[in-house]
Amino acid sequence: MTTLREKLEAITVAMREVKESWVANKPNNTDLPIHLHLWRGDHLVATVICTLDRDIALQAGSMAATGFNADTMCVTFEGYQSHLPQSPITGKEWRTHEMQYVAQTNPDALDRGWVIEGLTSSIHERGGEYGFSSQAFRIKEDTVHWDEVNHTYLSAEEGGAAGYMFAYLQHAMAQPRILDLIEEQGMKNQLMAEMVKGLDEEAKFFHMDAATVKALLEKDLAVGVILAAEKGTEREKWIQERYGES
Repeated sequence: MTTLREKLEAITVAMREVKESWVANKPNNTDLPIHLHLWRGDHLVATVICTLDRDIALQAGSMAATGFNADTMCVTFEGYQSHLPQSPITGKEWRTHEMQYVAQTNPDALDRGWVIEGLTSSIHERGGEYGFSSQAFRIKEDTVHWDEVNHTYLSAEEGGAAGYMFAYLQHAMAQPRILDLIEEQGMKNQLMAEMVKGLDEEAKFFHMDAATVKALLEKDLAVGVILAAEKGTEREKWIQERYGES
């Protein structure tokens, strides 16, 4: 069984590679889009790519957690961090968005170590377990230079994490899966009953995944969605039949 730690470590490595490739292509904006990764059990089933808008990404995460029947969800995003307890500009505690403002308006802020850019992954599991990885980086001549990665693993009982984004993601992973809702309401909702009639669990999951992909794109909550499957499985065949070989 794949542990929460192993999932987070795998995503940390993968997103480093994505970041390096993104920067090497010399984009106008070196910030990565927000990425959501979702698992059922040990299997990664979907990656959702969102715009650089926290609130839109959180809405996408809420829909994806339910629609993909996810047991685990990880959200990876960029932001500014600081080892300083107070802003060197005001001498007071950092205010919301102030680190970004300092980095963008003071050319030497990064060199002085006032603030650092970082890639953070926040992973959440049904049942309340969660963890974080945070890794500072510098970009020089289209190359990403990484500092040491910092992992934190906590349980809901231990506490220690807070904030709007954390609370939203924990709440999203506490909501029922769409399969649970369909099974609960199937006797009341003829459309739902017909949707899953005669299908085995994997087929049900695939049709729900496809419906979730469509909803995320139609509602402009994602700019792209990637469905994953084990090689040689029926799921791989279904994905290729619907979306093509790529």
